[in-house]
Amino acid sequence: MWSTQDGDAGIHPVIFYVYDERGGYDVDTVAIQVMDNAPQISDIPDTSLTVPDTLMLDLDQFVSDCNDRLDVLQWNVTGNTHLAVDIGDDRLARLFSPDGWTGTELVTFIVHDPDENVSSEECLIMVSLCPGGVLGDVDANGAINVLDVVTAINHLLNIQELDTDGRCRADCNGDTILNVLDVLGIVNVILGIFPECPGETVGIEIHPEAMGFLESLRPYFSLPEFERFMTMLKEVRIPEALAQSRNLASSFSSSPDPDIKKTIDTL
Repeated sequence: MWSTQDGDAGIHPVIFYVYDERGGYDVDTVAIQVMDNAPQISDIPDTSLTVPDTLMLDLDQFVSDCNDRLDVLQWNVTGNTHLAVDIGDDRLARLFSPDGWTGTELVTFIVHDPDENVSSEECLIMVSLCPGGVLGDVDANGAINVLDVVTAINHLLNIQELDTDGRCRADCNGDTILNVLDVLGIVNVILGIFPECPGETVGIEIHPEAMGFLESLRPYFSLPEFERFMTMLKEVRIPEALAQSRNLASSFSSSPDPDIKKTIDTL
């Protein structure tokens, strides 16, 4: 039995001898070619990053190579349009968002050995301003839907307060003040008016579609609670805009939905 060691790739002559009981023998040489296999990357898990933190990935934990030592492998990354990725000689990948960008980015880690054998693995990086979720996903269940709106309203009405992380995820316009503008921002995301919560101090517009959506939530609150919320809404926007929006017919059902977690697409 013959086994290889690191750096054994190439052609190796192996001499075989055979003897009989009277001392006779024969010899032959066999050339064994040891292939230099590419490094093998195991699954690099999808992960999340909170601005302004730096995410550290020890790349040695995700690769194996039967021919070469890990310290001679070279790494690089592609696909990082917004994220900055720095891979040092220690094979530690440091990922961060230099401009405070938030969103999701698919990056590809590429490793090659000294003989230019290459392997790669994709990894989804979710960047947010809040730990454990993205802006608008108030309940951190992986989807921005009607339940997030109800949860945010419950907090504003002191029905059920959010914890610190939940308040961060509900701060759709990123002004550190949780109010009805953030609820409107989340509704705008659900309706496709915004692609995502802006995460920065911007004006949140009242759209007729958003008002129709909020009216459809009336059955999930007591009458005093819902009227208190609508009063909050009036106080942060000019009455004319609010009145114009409320005068338009709602395209959403006003009856209670038995499945509160159902997304807006199925309401």
